[in-house]
Formats: sequence, C-alpha cells, structure tokens
Amino acid sequence: MAAYRVLLRLRRILALALFGLAMALPAQAQRIFASGFEPYAPETDAEAARFLTQASFGPTVADIARLRQIGYQAWLDEQFSRTPSLQVPYLDFVAGIPEPLYQNARMEAWFGNAITAPDQLRQRVAYALSQILVVSDANGPLEIEPRAVSVYCDLLSAGAFGNYRTLLGHITRSPAMGSYLSMRGNRRPDVALNIRPDENFAREILQLFTIGLVQLNADGSPALVSGQPVPSYNQRNIKTFAHVFTGWNFGNCNSFDFCSPGWPEAVGWTLPMQPFASFHHTEPDADPDNNEFLSGVLRPAGGTPNSNLDAALDNIFNHPNVGPFLARRLIQQLVTSNPSPAYIGRMTAVFNNNGQGVRGDLQALIGAILMDPEARTGHLTQPTRFGKVREPILRQTQLWRAFGARAQNNRYADWNPESHFNQAPNRSPSVFNFYLPDYQRPGELASLGMYSPELQIVNEVFVTRTANWLYNQAERHYLGSQFNPNPDARTVMMEFNNLWSLANSPAALIDHLNVLLMGGQMSAHMRGVVLAYIEGIPYTAFNDPGGRQRSWEAVHLIVTSPEYQVQK
Repeated sequence: MAAYRVLLRLRRILALALFGLAMALPAQAQRIFASGFEPYAPETDAEAARFLTQASFGPTVADIARLRQIGYQAWLDEQFSRTPSLQVPYLDFVAGIPEPLYQNARMEAWFGNAITAPDQLRQRVAYALSQILVVSDANGPLEIEPRAVSVYCDLLSAGAFGNYRTLLGHITRSPAMGSYLSMRGNRRPDVALNIRPDENFAREILQLFTIGLVQLNADGSPALVSGQPVPSYNQRNIKTFAHVFTGWNFGNCNSFDFCSPGWPEAVGWTLPMQPFASFHHTEPDADPDNNEFLSGVLRPAGGTPNSNLDAALDNIFNHPNVGPFLARRLIQQLVTSNPSPAYIGRMTAVFNNNGQGVRGDLQALIGAILMDPEARTGHLTQPTRFGKVREPILRQTQLWRAFGARAQNNRYADWNPESHFNQAPNRSPSVFNFYLPDYQRPGELASLGMYSPELQIVNEVFVTRTANWLYNQAERHYLGSQFNPNPDARTVMMEFNNLWSLANSPAALIDHLNVLLMGGQMSAHMRGVVLAYIEGIPYTAFNDPGGRQRSWEAVHLIVTSPEYQVQK
C-alpha cells in the first residue's frame, strides 16, 4: 500500500510537470497532451475539497468522493456536458402558485441553483461572469423586472462554456443590458433635435468587459512605451462604437419609439432586442470623429444594424487584450487574487487558441484555469501570495451545500443578502461590480503590491453583520437545534447529524470540518485553539445531547475565523 501511495504521488508530480511543459508548447503539442495523457485524480479528500471550492459553490462529502473516484478531467467533462440549470423556470413556478413576481423570487432561484443544481461548475462560472459582464437590479427599470434579470443570468449560464464572442453578442442584444447601460432606445444623431448617440455601453464594453484601459502584454502586464502605459482606446473609438450601437429596442415592439397598446412588456424583457434600421447610424464618413474602430480599423459605411454590430464586436473580440484581460478576471474569481504573470500568460494562450485554432473558447479556458499547476499547487509553492478572500455570500453557499441545507417548502428565502453580506447576486451598486479587480487594501497588502478585491466590501459594519449571521446559522439553523426546534416552512435548515457521531472525538470532528470547509488548510495553531475550546464543552452535558453543541460551535468557530476567510 505504501508503495502504491508513492506511485500515485510520483504520477501526480509527473502530471503537473508535463501539464506545465505542454502549456508552454505550441498548440499542436497541447493537443497531443490533451488527447494522450490520462489526467490524475486527487490523492486526498483535502485536495478534492480544494478543487471543488474553486470549481463549485462548495464541496460536499458526496462530491469529494465522486471527484476522487473519477478524477479531475472526467469530473470536468461531466460538468461541461450537464444541461444548464436556469432561473426562469423557477420564476414561472412562483408565478403559477400564484405569487406576484419580485426580485425575491429571482434571489430564491439563484440560491436554489447555487445550492442544489448538478451543473455546479457552470453555475459558479456564470456567477463569475455576472461580476464581469455586470447587470444589476439596483437600476430603475430592472428593479421591478426580476424576469429580465433572470433571463440575463440564464444567458450567462447557457454561454458559460461557449465562445466569448458569442456571449458578447448575446449580452449586447439583451434588453436587460440594453436598459442597464442605455443602449436600448439609443438612436442615430439628429442635429435638428440635438440628439447624439449614448456612449455608456460603448465605454463599458471596452473598459470593463473586454480590453481594459491600457494595452496589455500576454501575461497581463501593461505594455510600456518609453516607460509609460499606452491607452487601449480613445474617445474617437468610443464615439464610433456608440454610433454603431444605435437602432435597437425591445424585441416585440412594432415601433422604435412606441409599443402599441396591449404590448406585453413582460415578453419584451425575455427576447433579444430587435433592430430598427431607420434609427441606426450608417454614415461614418460624414464625421471623421466616429469612423474608427480599435487598432486603427476604419468602420465601413452602410450595412445593417446587425452587420455593423457584429463588425464592431468582432473588432473588439479580436483585440489582443481580451485574452489576458478575461483570463486574469476569471482566475481572480475562481482561484487567486494575485496570479503570476506566467499563469495569466498560459491562460491567454488557451484563450487565443484552444488547440484547434479557435479563439475565445470558454470551456477550454475554464478547464485550463482550474487544472493549471498554479491552481493546484500554488498554496504550496507560493503560500504568502496565493489565494483569495472568500466573498461573504460564498461563505453561506459553502455552508449550506456542505450540510444539505433546505427549507420544508424547498425554497431558499434569503431575499436580501446584501443586508448581512454587503453583496447580492446581480445587485451591485454600479457596473463596476461590488469591488474592483485592482483594489489594494491599504496597509500590509498594498505595501506588498498585492491585490485583494473582495476586501473592498469589508468594513467594520459588515464584519460584524456577517459574523453574526453565520453564528445564527450555525446555532439555530440546523435540524434538531434546541434554539429553533420548530422552524417554519420557509426557514432554511442544515443537517448536522453526520457531525454528531464525531463529536465524542473533538479531534476527528475538527479534522472532518477542516477538509470539508477549509480544504485541509487549517494551520496547526488554529487547530489547537479550536480543539481546546471544543474539548472544553462536556459531551454529556444536558445542553449537548448527541454532541449538538460541540458540532455547531465547531462550525461557527471555523466559518467566522480569519483563516477560513482566505480561500487557499
């Protein structure tokens, strides 16, 4: 058995070495590696839990066993092939009860998919994309249109493993995005009426969705000229794209300015926007300030709203910045806030060419991000720089998934998570999301040149609120809690009974939770502190039947600890 474990360890080291070598080779060699080398499996439950923390909304005991049984690549293939779990069917269910549709129903749909959907990787990537391609219900029209936001979220879920160019086309034609960034109803210039095309979407698709503010090298570093960064676009480019992004409105209107009486507005929010050619700008040569795409490409005259939109998106998508820009943001969302330039460079190469000559393949990119040696071993090779702060809402999803949380009515009624987490899905205060990818927390992290995006939403108020919320979850929101013996049908309750059998051995209890909640990353110091505290709770005490107090106290101490808040 010992020899077999040594063999597995050597196989794992060889796999990592070959993978790193393959990523540095041309596309042909990458294809040979991908088709001819059998992927490895996690050697321990802790390794499996670490991977699942990056690739899902939190590991479960069953998922850890499944991953160890079939291995990384088989698990990825399984996830890539799963049918998308969508939000709109849940809204249809709520409407059919019948209940009025508010954003509450959308939030229930999001939590339901995050906690129970079998396509965990797709849901996790869609959530990451929702923080890059931002649409928020903290917006006048969208605040009262939960179906519009859910349709948009479903676009991200459906496109999470497709091509980024295709996804850009879908989100650009989305009425939710059109409303959020004021492209819907944007019309060609009219000097007599003093109308000029709105530049909002044109600006944000460049700055926030694709290329960023400055020219990038393939490894994500700024490309310098005479020691200075070079802007990736200018106001002339913005004006050109703004003129192209004209002539679009709801998909079921018979007029650009007016939808006839009886128009079903709810349907309009669910359809792609449609073009109205008479409101679309087609004469770029009339104004030299709006005839230039990126990279000096001149916008041709004529065309249709669709052909010109596609030409604009093609020009943006093929800019060399898109690969490193998107790769870094997805790495930050899933794996680590401070990826090495080499890691970003390897992912840029995959984005630029998936091994079959295809640019923008998100499935290839996600698989490469998760299987890169830095993702799998960065906590060992660069322990002081690797990892990311857990978003508060992901602390809740991990807790709920780990312990099979559900309500009697099978709904997840956390309607306003921003009140205790300072964030909620698709509810950011602006198109810049809740936090910036380049945020540096003043103090030690900033002095080390390290980014800590999620710390931008951490302050004294929400440190307390989040800790109190998680304490309440651990103490009162499990079946059998003496503090909440008769929960109502809407209360989401966890199952700790699998912990009770471990509670007579505090060391075994803590080791189990270390794997399940922390991917085995608990320090010896933290383990000693938690163990001493749990051992101090008498197992036979009146208020600890079956080890309940030891169990919930151990969960509470871990999920509110500083170490847990850093995903390694």
